[in-house]
Amino acid sequence: TVLSGCIANALVFLAAYSHAAPALLNQGGTAPSGIESPLSQAELPTTDGVIAIGNLQAQIDGEERLAAYGPLTGLQRAGIADLIAMRGQFLGRIADYERAEQIAEQLVREAPSDPVSFLARAQARSTFHRFAEALADVEEVERRGLHGQSVESLRAAIFEATGHYDEAL
Repeated sequence: TVLSGCIANALVFLAAYSHAAPALLNQGGTAPSGIESPLSQAELPTTDGVIAIGNLQAQIDGEERLAAYGPLTGLQRAGIADLIAMRGQFLGRIADYERAEQIAEQLVREAPSDPVSFLARAQARSTFHRFAEALADVEEVERRGLHGQSVESLRAAIFEATGHYDEAL
Protein backbone atom coordinates (compact mmCIF):
# COMPACT_ATOMS: atom_id res chain seq x y z
CA THR A 1 0.00 0.00 0.00
CA VAL A 2 2.44 2.53 1.19
CA LEU A 3 5.09 1.36 -1.25
CA SER A 4 2.89 1.80 -4.29
CA GLY A 5 1.62 5.09 -2.85
CA CYS A 6 5.16 6.33 -2.38
CA ILE A 7 6.11 5.17 -5.86
CA ALA A 8 3.10 6.85 -7.41
CA ASN A 9 3.75 10.07 -5.45
CA ALA A 10 7.36 10.01 -6.52
CA LEU A 11 6.42 9.45 -10.16
CA VAL A 12 3.99 12.34 -10.17
CA PHE A 13 6.44 14.69 -8.51
CA LEU A 14 9.37 13.53 -10.63
CA ALA A 15 7.30 13.98 -13.75
CA ALA A 16 6.56 17.51 -12.66
CA TYR A 17 10.07 18.56 -11.68
CA SER A 18 12.62 16.20 -13.19
CA HIS A 19 13.86 18.52 -15.91
CA ALA A 20 14.16 21.68 -13.83
CA ALA A 21 16.12 20.78 -10.72
CA PRO A 22 19.41 19.45 -12.15
CA ALA A 23 19.70 22.15 -14.78
CA LEU A 24 19.07 24.99 -12.36
CA LEU A 25 21.45 24.03 -9.54
CA ASN A 26 25.19 24.51 -9.48
CA GLN A 27 27.58 21.90 -8.10
CA GLY A 28 27.06 23.17 -4.57
CA GLY A 29 23.36 22.36 -4.84
CA THR A 30 22.31 26.00 -4.81
CA ALA A 31 20.85 28.24 -7.47
CA PRO A 32 23.52 30.10 -9.40
CA SER A 33 23.61 33.88 -9.03
CA GLY A 34 21.22 35.62 -11.35
CA ILE A 35 18.44 33.06 -10.85
CA GLU A 36 15.74 34.25 -8.51
CA SER A 37 14.08 31.83 -6.18
CA PRO A 38 11.42 30.64 -6.13
CA LEU A 39 11.02 30.27 -9.85
CA SER A 40 7.80 31.23 -11.55
CA GLN A 41 5.69 28.63 -13.33
CA ALA A 42 6.95 30.00 -16.65
CA GLU A 43 10.57 29.47 -15.56
CA LEU A 44 10.00 26.02 -14.09
CA PRO A 45 9.33 23.43 -16.79
CA THR A 46 6.84 20.79 -15.69
CA THR A 47 4.97 17.89 -17.16
CA ASP A 48 1.43 18.74 -18.11
CA GLY A 49 -0.96 17.74 -15.31
CA VAL A 50 -3.13 15.85 -17.78
CA ILE A 51 -0.19 13.58 -18.59
CA ALA A 52 0.61 13.02 -14.89
CA ILE A 53 -3.02 12.13 -14.12
CA GLY A 54 -3.12 9.90 -17.20
CA ASN A 55 -0.08 8.05 -15.90
CA LEU A 56 -1.72 7.62 -12.51
CA GLN A 57 -4.90 6.34 -14.16
CA ALA A 58 -2.87 3.87 -16.22
CA GLN A 59 -1.25 2.59 -13.05
CA ILE A 60 -4.69 2.10 -11.43
CA ASP A 61 -6.04 0.38 -14.55
CA GLY A 62 -3.03 -1.92 -14.72
CA GLU A 63 -3.39 -2.99 -11.11
CA GLU A 64 -7.12 -3.57 -11.52
CA ARG A 65 -6.52 -5.66 -14.68
CA LEU A 66 -4.36 -8.01 -12.65
CA ALA A 67 -7.51 -9.07 -10.81
CA ALA A 68 -8.79 -10.61 -14.06
CA TYR A 69 -5.95 -13.15 -13.85
CA GLY A 70 -6.60 -14.21 -10.28
CA PRO A 71 -7.16 -12.93 -6.79
CA LEU A 72 -4.98 -10.06 -5.68
CA THR A 73 -3.01 -10.09 -2.46
CA GLY A 74 -4.01 -7.78 0.35
CA LEU A 75 -0.97 -5.66 -0.40
CA GLN A 76 -1.97 -5.31 -4.05
CA ARG A 77 -5.54 -4.36 -3.16
CA ALA A 78 -4.31 -1.89 -0.55
CA GLY A 79 -2.07 -0.43 -3.26
CA ILE A 80 -5.08 0.10 -5.50
CA ALA A 81 -6.89 1.85 -2.65
CA ASP A 82 -3.86 4.08 -2.14
CA LEU A 83 -3.68 5.00 -5.82
CA ILE A 84 -7.40 5.72 -6.01
CA ALA A 85 -7.14 7.95 -2.92
CA MET A 86 -4.22 9.77 -4.53
CA ARG A 87 -6.30 10.36 -7.66
CA GLY A 88 -9.05 11.68 -5.40
CA GLN A 89 -6.60 14.07 -3.79
CA PHE A 90 -5.29 15.39 -7.09
CA LEU A 91 -8.71 15.73 -8.72
CA GLY A 92 -10.74 16.62 -5.64
CA ARG A 93 -13.04 13.62 -6.10
CA ILE A 94 -14.77 12.50 -2.93
CA ALA A 95 -16.02 9.41 -4.80
CA ASP A 96 -12.42 8.23 -5.10
CA TYR A 97 -11.87 8.65 -1.37
CA GLU A 98 -15.07 6.72 -0.72
CA ARG A 99 -13.99 3.93 -3.09
CA ALA A 100 -10.60 3.69 -1.37
CA GLU A 101 -12.37 3.45 1.97
CA GLN A 102 -14.65 0.68 0.66
CA ILE A 103 -11.64 -1.32 -0.50
CA ALA A 104 -9.93 -0.86 2.88
CA GLU A 105 -13.04 -1.88 4.84
CA GLN A 106 -13.40 -4.97 2.66
CA LEU A 107 -9.75 -5.84 3.25
CA VAL A 108 -10.22 -5.75 7.02
CA ARG A 109 -13.31 -7.97 6.75
CA GLU A 110 -11.57 -10.49 4.49
CA ALA A 111 -8.13 -10.46 6.10
CA PRO A 112 -8.53 -9.39 9.74
CA SER A 113 -5.12 -10.81 10.69
CA ASP A 114 -3.21 -8.86 8.01
CA PRO A 115 -1.74 -5.61 9.34
CA VAL A 116 -1.75 -4.16 5.81
CA SER A 117 -5.56 -4.25 5.91
CA PHE A 118 -5.59 -2.08 9.01
CA LEU A 119 -2.98 0.27 7.57
CA ALA A 120 -5.12 0.80 4.46
CA ARG A 121 -8.16 1.44 6.62
CA ALA A 122 -6.24 3.84 8.86
CA GLN A 123 -5.21 5.84 5.81
CA ALA A 124 -8.79 5.94 4.52
CA ARG A 125 -10.18 6.92 7.90
CA SER A 126 -7.67 9.71 8.33
CA THR A 127 -8.68 11.08 4.94
CA PHE A 128 -12.19 11.56 6.30
CA HIS A 129 -10.82 13.06 9.55
CA ARG A 130 -11.88 10.06 11.59
CA PHE A 131 -8.65 10.42 13.50
CA ALA A 132 -9.48 8.46 16.66
CA GLU A 133 -10.49 5.44 14.58
CA ALA A 134 -7.47 5.86 12.31
CA LEU A 135 -5.14 5.98 15.30
CA ALA A 136 -6.75 2.83 16.71
CA ASP A 137 -6.07 1.13 13.38
CA VAL A 138 -2.44 2.28 13.46
CA GLU A 139 -2.09 0.72 16.91
CA GLU A 140 -3.66 -2.48 15.55
CA VAL A 141 -1.15 -2.47 12.68
CA GLU A 142 1.68 -2.48 15.19
CA ARG A 143 0.04 -5.12 17.40
CA ARG A 144 -0.05 -7.32 14.32
CA GLY A 145 3.68 -6.86 13.76
CA LEU A 146 4.01 -4.19 11.07
CA HIS A 147 6.41 -1.39 11.99
CA GLY A 148 8.40 1.13 10.07
CA GLN A 149 8.39 4.44 8.25
CA SER A 150 4.91 4.13 6.74
CA VAL A 151 3.32 3.41 10.11
CA GLU A 152 5.23 6.18 11.87
CA SER A 153 4.49 8.68 9.10
CA LEU A 154 0.78 8.02 9.28
CA ARG A 155 0.75 8.28 13.07
CA ALA A 156 2.69 11.56 12.89
CA ALA A 157 0.24 12.95 10.30
CA ILE A 158 -2.70 12.05 12.55
CA PHE A 159 -1.04 13.67 15.56
CA GLU A 160 -0.28 16.78 13.53
CA ALA A 161 -3.84 16.97 12.20
CA THR A 162 -5.22 16.76 15.73
CA GLY A 163 -2.90 19.42 17.12
CA HIS A 164 -0.60 17.06 19.03
CA TYR A 165 2.58 18.54 17.62
CA ASP A 166 5.00 17.21 20.23
CA GLU A 167 3.76 13.67 19.63
CA ALA A 168 3.99 14.21 15.88
CA LEU A 169 7.64 15.14 16.19
